[in-house]
Amino acid sequence: MQNSGYIKKILFNVFLSSFFSCVSLAADYPPELQGPYASSQGSLVEACKHPAIVIGKAERYNEVDASCKIAKISGSGGKYSMDESCGREDARWSQKTIMELKGQDLRIFESSQYQGKNSAALKKCPFIDHSKPEVNNKNTVDIMAQRCAANEATVFEGAAGKKIILICAIPKKPPFTKIEYRFGTAGKLELNYVADASNNNKFYSTSETYSPRANLTSLWFKIGDTTYVVSQCMGGECPISGGILVVKGKKIIAKVRANEAMFSDVAVNFVKNQSLTPLIQMKDAEGLDVTALYGK
Repeated sequence: MQNSGYIKKILFNVFLSSFFSCVSLAADYPPELQGPYASSQGSLVEACKHPAIVIGKAERYNEVDASCKIAKISGSGGKYSMDESCGREDARWSQKTIMELKGQDLRIFESSQYQGKNSAALKKCPFIDHSKPEVNNKNTVDIMAQRCAANEATVFEGAAGKKIILICAIPKKPPFTKIEYRFGTAGKLELNYVADASNNNKFYSTSETYSPRANLTSLWFKIGDTTYVVSQCMGGECPISGGILVVKGKKIIAKVRANEAMFSDVAVNFVKNQSLTPLIQMKDAEGLDVTALYGK
């Protein structure tokens, strides 16, 4: 009887060892998943300039402003089920996530009470640094902690908590040869967008009335089917000074409200509704409701 109990104890310990080899409580993403991923549609080279998500060792973040960390993970061989804790400036939530990696193809299935069910098909990017989205200037991350560089003109600047929002132009005066949007913290550039003569990218600008005593001025651009609208409210009836509205298709997926937001008049004369550079075109934001950022 004693030998029987001893054998059962050994078998039970073997079972626990096997179980915990499949279920890990460590808050790390498996090495094979780590890296940047872009949309599987269109040119992967172009898409990888602005990754849809970047998976690091301890966290992953998307093309907008949300990031996630693992609370619990199980699986192997490219297929993993995990509990993630996610958030951005204005919200926090928990979600169930399944990731399936086959070669360079990644399928993601997410489910949460906050965002419902979502899925994405992405490809791994072999072209850029796996730790962060592409940074065009090695000093850009340091610049994020301050303002536009000394040789740049400031088109827009704002702050949302620890996040910095900048639109900078080169040279100091129009007509400009390059305009760049930057979003992130002092330590991590999360998204940038560049318009210059070589890539044919453009920024677009518009203005509208928010209330009898307040106006909205905006600069916007598109990456794929996602539109980023940077705006400022000017007048006595503005609930906030400005921020960023992010719309995918026709669905608002993020609102980043800034406590400090301001356009200069160096690139656009908003009074005359006139652009001072060919890199910015005057154009309505394609039916988007910019006032949604401000609570209307």
